[in-house]
Amino acid sequence: MLHLIHPVVVHLTVAFLIVGGRELITDGVPAIGQLAPLPDSATDLFQTFTSGWRTIGLGTTAAAPTAFAGIAFAGIALFGQMGLLHTLLALLPMLIGLIGMWRLTAPIGSVRPRIASLVVYAAVPLPYNAISNGRWDGLVAYAALPWVLSHLAGASELAPFDARPPRRWWASVIGLGVVIALAMAVVPFVLVLVVMVATSVVLASVLVGGWRGALRAFGVALGALVVAVVLHLPWSATVLWPGGDWSGFGGVEPAGVGTLSLGEILRFETGSLGAAPLGWAFLVAGALALVLGRGWRLSWATRAWTIAAVPFALVWASSRGWVTVGLPSAEALLAPAAAALALAAGLGIAAFEIDLRGYRFGWRQLASLVAAAAIVVGMVPALIAASEGRWRAPHSDFAASLGFMDQDPEAGAFRVLWLGQPSILPLAGWQLGEGVAYATSDNGPPDVTDLWVGSAPDSTQLIAQSVSLAANGQTDRLGHLLGPMGIRYVVVPDRLAPAIDDTPLVPAPAALTIALASQLDLRHVEVDDALDVYENTAWTPVRSLQPPSRPDAAEEAPPVAPQPVLLDETGVATFTGELATGTVVVADAATDRWTLRVSDDEVPRQTAHGWANSYAVADPGAGSLSFDTPLARTLAVTGQAAVWLLAIVLLLRWKTSIRWPRGARATVPASPAPDASSVASAELETSGAPT
Repeated sequence: MLHLIHPVVVHLTVAFLIVGGRELITDGVPAIGQLAPLPDSATDLFQTFTSGWRTIGLGTTAAAPTAFAGIAFAGIALFGQMGLLHTLLALLPMLIGLIGMWRLTAPIGSVRPRIASLVVYAAVPLPYNAISNGRWDGLVAYAALPWVLSHLAGASELAPFDARPPRRWWASVIGLGVVIALAMAVVPFVLVLVVMVATSVVLASVLVGGWRGALRAFGVALGALVVAVVLHLPWSATVLWPGGDWSGFGGVEPAGVGTLSLGEILRFETGSLGAAPLGWAFLVAGALALVLGRGWRLSWATRAWTIAAVPFALVWASSRGWVTVGLPSAEALLAPAAAALALAAGLGIAAFEIDLRGYRFGWRQLASLVAAAAIVVGMVPALIAASEGRWRAPHSDFAASLGFMDQDPEAGAFRVLWLGQPSILPLAGWQLGEGVAYATSDNGPPDVTDLWVGSAPDSTQLIAQSVSLAANGQTDRLGHLLGPMGIRYVVVPDRLAPAIDDTPLVPAPAALTIALASQLDLRHVEVDDALDVYENTAWTPVRSLQPPSRPDAAEEAPPVAPQPVLLDETGVATFTGELATGTVVVADAATDRWTLRVSDDEVPRQTAHGWANSYAVADPGAGSLSFDTPLARTLAVTGQAAVWLLAIVLLLRWKTSIRWPRGARATVPASPAPDASSVASAELETSGAPT
């Protein structure tokens, strides 16, 4: 009968995910928070990765994230169906995480412990809250952590994970390194999460035994971190460079500041799912192994609870305001705790099968019933949420509300300045003040390319300085300060989604909103009650032409407004159009890599406004502005591709060279041995753990 349970559970799990996300599958995932829309063209996204120019802030030559290439290749594999890819990137992490949990728990006993761990991990509200909160980092961390735990457990070679086929040390390092690198593409902070998990395993092993194996796993983790960083060079260097902006690595603000209580954290109640009393079921289910377990069941349960305790403590300290640096979302930080508790639940069922017979009848039998009931009860909130068909995600996003922004391409290229609480901004940014971040998007709402930022260049910091002047009451003409930067709109969201969805209100500080409302050159635009949108009446197109001044013009004559030019985008960072005589100003961060040619003649570049680019055009003609990709960037892309290819080839080589132990591929018996007490004694000697 047990051999029939396996496929049934797999099919039910897949059905649960499909039913729970059926509306998101058919209608698409709303572009909220970090679930930003993808560009229309996968090839353009790849060219953005290789070009050497990024549009964040006022533009930068910093290396592009490896995620650009990964998303581009996935889009090409799906024949350019970027909408479908957007849905898959949001929903597949849940399935990947559950597959990882099934793999992690393979050695711990019969199919029943694996089912328990799978059910608990599927019932934890973390990924569904991540969907409804628009937290892609939480979804990716949920997908990655079971695989991280699986690799670390295998590297420790501690029972029962010593029954797996032997690995060469380099295979363990590279295998875990690739897993970390895939997660790091979205969540750079996963490097810290891996260190937290590996350190917790070592600390717990000092108490329960097996510390040599734990140190071996810790060494593999450190080696894997190096592999992950190398796989992301040169982008990882810009993120991890000492003295750089922490925002690109950890985030703008601590997680859950002033919003999460200790009870909510322990129940994984980071959103609308996880309410008491049913939310406590996961802790109850995970505690059974500590009550019944002996040998490796008790040892690994202790390690699992130690792993869970660290992120619980970190998020709680952050919510209390004791952490002063920026962190990822609470969903991402709590992913190790969710994976560890799910593992502990499976260990509890294994202890029920193997160890319970070694005890006299008493309260431990009752505890087993309570834990089993907790697993069943813990499923209820997730099942209710699944019945709704969209994991409580909003029904809409701001794409329709802000669609008016790009309806007049003849007006010229422009930027949108986003201000507000970091948790609801639809893009990544930099810290402006306490609880406020700022960021820019090009020509309308942001897309996925705006989710990664490094250190803010000096030119971009001028935006923060200008807004600070207005917030401090030192100017009432903020539009004139932002105008030369091509900023046409200023958007301050108060909610994650349009007001009709009634998502939680997260207002920006009153001082900021009052200051914006009092600016003489910012015109309020009625769009949606969840947004404050201002149009800058003093903006200048990003690429504009200032006609030459006429000597015979009257002194009192008003200056001629700059005209938009180079309106045709013929490639990534390439713009063309007819140019008249005058000065072309390109409101991008100054760099010699921008080249303007008029009638095939190169025009010398000068610096405008102290941070932008300008070109004095003497004769009219066909103009072409392009960014010249540095040779170093081309070599870096080639080298990075070679490193990824090498890692994949080595992993495939290891996979094909595995030598399984004599007997069979299955190394764990399907049912417990008849003499439970003797089995427990033998396992105690193997693991070195106390009873």
